Amino acid sequence: MSLFRHNILPRLRLLRTALSRRFVYADVVAMAQEYGLDYRDLSADVEPFGFVLSVAKGIPPDPPDFPALIGPPEGFTPPGAPARFNSEPSVGRFLGQLVFFSHAQTVVELGCFGGWASAHMALALKSAGRGGRLYCVDYIQEYLDVMLANLRRHGLGDLVTPVRGMSLEPAVLAALPTRIDVIFLDTSHAFPGTRDEILAYAPRLSPGGFLVLHDSVGASGVRRSVRDVASRFKVLTFATEQSNGVAVLQPR
Repeated sequence: MSLFRHNILPRLRLLRTALSRRFVYADVVAMAQEYGLDYRDLSADVEPFGFVLSVAKGIPPDPPDFPALIGPPEGFTPPGAPARFNSEPSVGRFLGQLVFFSHAQTVVELGCFGGWASAHMALALKSAGRGGRLYCVDYIQEYLDVMLANLRRHGLGDLVTPVRGMSLEPAVLAALPTRIDVIFLDTSHAFPGTRDEILAYAPRLSPGGFLVLHDSVGASGVRRSVRDVASRFKVLTFATEQSNGVAVLQPR
């Protein structure tokens, strides 16, 4: 029933509109807005790499050369999985620089896939030399195994704690720190699940911490979730090279 309601019914509605209305644009826009695709809700007053510099404390040191040290995302893809599941290169660099410049020590990634984004954040923790730790959550054991193998291959395995399960399971929540400096959320992209993850994890942010969501432009469930909680946060949304986007949330 869920597949019918969320997939077939919208298609039938579009078909009925196309057959019965002379001009369909207003109807299509209305449908898009119902699913969270209202592009007027996007805002940012700084580009993403300017933003990470703005959170630096004191005179910022040079960050690691992430592309040179980590390599291309294709090298992190689990066997048989689509390479497009990896975050875009700019997202990896953004996360790495955010962790590095903000002096984060406790980082949680919800949905690690093969560890492409994980490697950037782990490298940032290692380069900062503050004894930081990265917790990677995924419900697929194969992805956790591949992630850990990839990070070990880059000399980063000792910084990572893998946690298997769904992000809102009590056992997963109990296994994660109660104070987190940076959270990267890249899970189901569905509403209301993503909204519930935001509400569950935001209270764990340390003062000045960041909750980063991937696909906040391209995924309607993420957009709708961010819009639903926007009054509680300062929200900055940035486009990325595949138009997926990232949003940075800080509690007000």
